[in-house]
Parts: sequence; structure tokens; C-alpha cells
Amino acid sequence: MEQAKVLNVAIVGGSAGCKAIMEMIFVEKLRQLRMKLIGVADTNPNAVGYRYAQEKGIYTTKDYRDLYQLKGLNMIIELTGRDEVANDIFRTKPDHVRLMGNVSARLFWDIFQIEEQRIAERKRAEEVLREKERFLMTVFDAIQDGITVLDCDLNVILVNPWMKKMFAPQMPLVGKKWHSVYRKRKPPCPQCPSLLTIATGKAHSEIVPYPSEENPTRWIDLSAFPLKNPGGQVVGIIEYVKDITWRKRAEESLQESQAQKQAILDASIDMIRYADTELRIIWANKRTTEELDMAPEEIAGRACYQLFLGRDTPCEGCPSRKVLETGQIEHTIMHNHKVAGRQRETYWDCYGVPVKDESGQIIRLIQIARDITEQKRAEKELQKRHDELKAINSILLQVTKEYTLNGMCHVLQDIMEEFSPKVETLMFLLAPDRDGFYFPQPAQGQIRETCYDRGRKRINNHKLEHDLLKLLTTERIRPMCSGRKVDCSAIIQDLAAGSRTWMAVPVEIEDECYGLFMVCSPSADIRVEDDLIFVEALIRQISGVIRYQISKEVREETFKNQLIGPDKFMGIVGRSRPMQEVYRMIQAVADSASTVLITGESGTGKELVARAIHQAGKYKEAPFIAAHCSSFVPTLVHSEIFGHEKGAFTGATSRKLGCLERAQGGILFLDEVADLPLETQVLLLRFLQDRRFERVGGERPVEVNVRVIAATNKDIEKEMKAGRLREDFYYRLDVIPIKLPPLRERITDVPLLANHFLRAYCLIEGKEITEFDTEAMKLLMDYDWPGNVRELENTVARCVVLTTGDRIGVEVLLGRIQSQGDTPKEFSLSKNERNLIARVMQECNWNKREAARLLDISRGTIYSKLKRYDIRP
Repeated sequence: MEQAKVLNVAIVGGSAGCKAIMEMIFVEKLRQLRMKLIGVADTNPNAVGYRYAQEKGIYTTKDYRDLYQLKGLNMIIELTGRDEVANDIFRTKPDHVRLMGNVSARLFWDIFQIEEQRIAERKRAEEVLREKERFLMTVFDAIQDGITVLDCDLNVILVNPWMKKMFAPQMPLVGKKWHSVYRKRKPPCPQCPSLLTIATGKAHSEIVPYPSEENPTRWIDLSAFPLKNPGGQVVGIIEYVKDITWRKRAEESLQESQAQKQAILDASIDMIRYADTELRIIWANKRTTEELDMAPEEIAGRACYQLFLGRDTPCEGCPSRKVLETGQIEHTIMHNHKVAGRQRETYWDCYGVPVKDESGQIIRLIQIARDITEQKRAEKELQKRHDELKAINSILLQVTKEYTLNGMCHVLQDIMEEFSPKVETLMFLLAPDRDGFYFPQPAQGQIRETCYDRGRKRINNHKLEHDLLKLLTTERIRPMCSGRKVDCSAIIQDLAAGSRTWMAVPVEIEDECYGLFMVCSPSADIRVEDDLIFVEALIRQISGVIRYQISKEVREETFKNQLIGPDKFMGIVGRSRPMQEVYRMIQAVADSASTVLITGESGTGKELVARAIHQAGKYKEAPFIAAHCSSFVPTLVHSEIFGHEKGAFTGATSRKLGCLERAQGGILFLDEVADLPLETQVLLLRFLQDRRFERVGGERPVEVNVRVIAATNKDIEKEMKAGRLREDFYYRLDVIPIKLPPLRERITDVPLLANHFLRAYCLIEGKEITEFDTEAMKLLMDYDWPGNVRELENTVARCVVLTTGDRIGVEVLLGRIQSQGDTPKEFSLSKNERNLIARVMQECNWNKREAARLLDISRGTIYSKLKRYDIRP
């Protein structure tokens, strides 16, 4: 007979049962069992079995895992009776090592096999059986779980002490039916493990409540193992009963805890996913399934970038990929325009969290994604409002730098286009009296269409001027836009015709409307309801500036219109016969390139005539450079007129262009030319001859095309005799002479000039003085005006400042004119009146109607005065 191999056994649990098993193994007669004890483990070194093993020289340890290292280990007998120990040994033991836990079926099987192998040894059979019985009973009694032996009729044959203790109220158990004792049933249940084992010859198990399903106080793990005879026939059952109440409750608690966690995760507003290192999703919460509109089983096994974005590769900056690289929690904001097949802009706050094993290796990933689209929109809205406030502040700064409504218009248009491209702005402004519209005229050289131009065209094309004026002056208008159906005026809708989106905001000051500002666009993408807040705030801030600018520009336009009336010529006021002659000369010489010499007393307007020549002819668009010769520093006269080179003299750190070069192609006006030094006159004479000159410190001649207009208030003959004016220089200048009359020789222009200056200085001072009274005007016309027009202007300016009413009276004039006048004292009022009427009649070429108008008297009065004073041609 082949000798059986030795079975190397280790015991976990050093209790009294351990010592009993060791004694059985060490008994000489039972050594034929071919079992060898090679190790004992117990956390308590004072346990009976532990100390006994040490006495016998058996390997002992406190950690049962150390037993795995024993050479030749075949079986581990677990005697602690603790489920967690048995489960841990079962999970961690080497594969070739068998575990004999509280379940003794395999031990019995091995024992029976050994017994069969030793059946032939008859001489020692009884002893072996006795030893075997004692050993089995010792093990049987030492097992900390319930063991019951049944026959095939389910009668209880044998129970261990644990079973007796558990079912003490049912004692005695032997001889009773198993199902009647333990399950309190007369017939066994159809799924009874013992019945199934008898029927199949295989082990079966079931977890059952005790004492009943209706009133379970404990839970039992019931396993049935077959006892077979040598022929393989089932002759009995070993019932293994383990109290798993604690485990069941722990499982229930765990399931409840897991259900709570699942509920918490499903209630989260975040998408939470559990994924492997290939980014394949293992589990996802409810928020994820709802976002994807997919069942959990459809999600499992697929990567997030496939499900959400339809990509084949991870996103750029994917936090999960970064986690695999860094091993740390990673975070990023993902911006997507298409999610889960739906076209929409979203922002996601994404986290990647690593899950590591004991060695620190990443085995799983937790992916968390929160939808922050609304937050981002709020941030954008906040940033937009911030930008709007900055824009309003910027506009206010820009508007304060603009001195015209056209400039304000361009600022508004640029800002609106900056916020919403391709918009069209319209501005409808009311005149100061709110009796009509005021549309500013385009600035000179302006090409770009203004909001006022578009507003004028819109109301003219739709013939809405009267209706809009009535709306703005009689009704209270609220800001409105295309997105609002309530409080939307039909007139405003007509003005916005052709635009898909529009806004309209009134220009109001203290609840009084002064205009309407509109923004129109052919695009439907503008969020007009939101932008309306910005536009309303903007217009509210600049409404006061707009109203002030309207009043200012209306007054300026009125004044400008007066400058080009029938009594003016190129900004020069006067229609007397001498001035008409001057006007004809200006027109005659305007296009000529010849030099002009303007003479006349100080204050007669010589520079005005020079500028009129510039504006009236071909030089209009060319430069006009005015050089006041009497103001030049004597040592720098040449530099001012001809320029200088770098280093020409001390302080000449760079080249400077003189008046001649700066006037290239245009006109150089030399005022008070008689005050120039003689050496400068020589250089200018040479220039007038050949049109060339040299800069101070320069060697190369500079050639320019410049027309020279000179002026002087000096007596030419006296200056030439005194040697202060070169004769040849004078004749070179005096190609076209224009002599301006003093104001005393064109006394009929005094009322025109006085009223002109009155309007000008009323505009400057912000006063509303309408006219001079009759006596004041007579006094102005009777005065000789030695300072000419300049003196008259200063006198009127003084009167405007001092006058408190709406008319300038003689009392304001008397002190100033009398103190400077040279009228002889022996002149009576009647003589002065006769002289005044005679001079006016001469100026008017004996036109009695015109003379009466200038003197502010009736035609009858002028006839009687002429007859009274015997005034004749």
C-alpha cells in the first residue's frame, strides 16, 4: 500500500481547543494520521495552546500571516470563531493551503479518507478509532460554530456544545427532526440545504432568519455537507450553523450607508463619476445620467470625452489626464459649445481626484464636474456692467473735451459700435425753446454721417417731424426697446422701421424732454433689454451737457449767420461807400500772386482784410501765416522770418523753419512791416525779387512759392524820409495798395459794428441785451473814434459787462466817450446833430430812407431835420 503523505498543519487560535488538538496529534497512537503540527498563531501569548506549543518547540507567532511562510504548509485550522479572521485567512492564504475553519467537514473528510486507508490495519483499528473519536470530538467540541450531524431522515444524531448553548430551550436535541427544532416547521422547506444535499450529494447553503422570517432576532448561515459511505452513497448530513447576525446587521448597515451615500451623490448638483485609469466610467451619479439622458449601463465602460463631446481623444487640459501625470488633485474650467450632442455654450468646473492603493499607485479616478454656466454668465454680466461704468466715465471725459454736438455724436457712435458692431445711432434734439428740432450742421470737411444727419433723414422720409415733436413735448417718454411690447410708442416704432433690434432713450433734464437718442441694428443678436440700462445711464449723465451745447451752438449759429448777412463781407462788417471799395479790391486781388500793401490807422482791421483776401481766392485751402513784425525780438528777427540751421547760434539746438517756409504755397502776412530792421528789409527785398532766401547759418538757398501781404499804420512818406523804411523795399511791397478808411470816415457803419459787437459779447458773457437806446446810438455815431473799430469793440464790450437791463443806455457810454473824445466844447447839441445828419446823408449817397434807418428815426423826421438845418447835396 502506498504510504500517504504527511499533512503539515498550522493552527490559528491558541485556546484550550488548540491544546487538545495538539495533544491528539502528539499521541503516539494517532501519529498514523500522518498530520504534523508546524505552527501556532494567537494574538494572546498567554493562551493555553500558545504556551503549550512553545513548550513543545513548535513555531509560534502573534500574526497568523507569518504562518504562510512555513515550508510545506498544507492546511490551516482556524479556531478563533471570529468571522473576520476566517474571512481574512481565506482571502490572504496561499492558494495551495486549505483552510479548516469552524467548518469541520473537510477535516472529517480527510479523517475518513485516512481511516479508509488504514482499514486494513486491523490490529490497531480499535485504538485508531478511539483516538480518532477522541480527536474528532475534541475538534468537534472546540469549534466555535454550530455543528449538527443528521441522518438521511433529518433526525439529529449529534450536536456540539455551541449548538446546545444556542438551542438550550429546545434541549434535548438528539433524536428530534432538524426542521422542527431549528425552523419550527413540520415539513422541511423545499429549499432546505439538507434536503438538497441528500438529493444531489453536493454541499448547499442558505442564510435564514431565526427563529422565523416574521420575527427574526438572529441570522444564521446554514450549510449542509454530505456524509458518504465508501460507495459514494449519502448516509448522513453535517449541518454547519454559523451565527452571522452581526455580519448581517453590518451588511444591512453598510447597504443603508451605501444607499444614503448613493442618495447623497444622486442629490448632488455636480456630475460625479468613478473611472478607471483609461478614463472609462465605472459608475456615475444621477446628475450625470440626466445630463447625458442615458441609462447607467449605457454609460459604463465609455470615456467622458466620448459621451459628452463626441471626441476620440481627451480634451486639451483634461484634469483627469493631469491626475495620471502628477498624482495630485487637478482642476480646470472647461468651455464647451456642444455637450451630449446638444448645441449650447456651457462652462464646467472640473476636478480630477486620484484613488490610490496601499503602495500609492493610482488605481481609479473620481471625476467631478459642476455646471457653472450661470455663474460665468453672471460674471460676464458683472464685467459688462463694469465695462459700461468705465465706458460712461470715459464718455464723460471725452464729452467734456468736445466743444461741439458733432464731436459728442462721434463719441457716442464710437462707443455704441464698440459695444455692438454695425449699429446705427439717431439723435433728435429740440431747439432751446422746444418749438422745433435742432440738427447741428456738419463740421467743415466732415465726411462721416452723424447721428443728427440720420435723424433728420429718418423723420423727413417718414414724415414724422410734427408727430415726434408733439410726442417729445407733450408726453412723458420712458426708455423703450424692441424686446418690450408694453409702453412702446407707434411713432418710435415707425422711426425704428427696418431694424430688427432698437433702443430709444429720452434726453431729459429735470423731467423735461430735450430730445431722443436711438440705437438701431439690423442684427437680432443684440441683447437690447440689457443694453438699454447702459444707454439710459449714459444719456442721463450727458443730458445736461447736451442741453447746454444746444443753447450754445444755436447762439453761435445765429451769430455766424449775422456775420454773412447783407451788411458783412468775409467777416468784415460795414456797407459804407469806402468799405464797398475795399470789398471790390479784395475780390479783384484775391486770385493774384502780386504783393499787397494794406495801409490804415491802427484798429481799422488790416489783418481782417488780409484774411479776407486769403479766404476769397485760390489761396483759401493754403496756409495763412501771420507775422507781427513789431513783436519780434530784434536779435531773432531773421530767424523768425527765414528760419535757422542747427548750431547757427547759441541755443539753436535744431533746425527751425521760418515764417516763409511755413507759408509755402500760401500767404505770409507781415503786419507792421515798417517796424522791420533795415537789414531784414534788404533780405525780404531780395526774396521778393527772386523768391529765394537762406536760413540763418545756412549755405544753400531755399526756394518757396509764397504770396506776401504787408500792412502798416505808419506814414510811409515820413518813414522813408526818416530812413526807417527803404524806398526800394516800399515800392516792391506797394504793388497793389489797399487803404482802409478810419471809422470816422465811414460813420454809417457804426450802428452795424456796434450791434455786431453787442451780439458777440452777449454770447460770450451769457447776457440777453437786445439793443442800444436812441441816445446811446447817437452818441456812438457822433464820436470820432480815434482808436477806430478796435476802440468801438472795446467800448461795446465794456457796455455789455456794465449793463444790467436789456438795453444799453447813454449813461454807460458818457464817461468813457467824453473822456477820450476831442469834440470842442463850443459845439452845441444842435450843431452836433446837424453834422451827424450831414455825414450820414453823404454816406448813404443822399438816400433819405436808408439814412432814417441808420439814425433810428422816421422818414418824416429826416425830412424835417434836413429842412431845419438846410442840409443839401
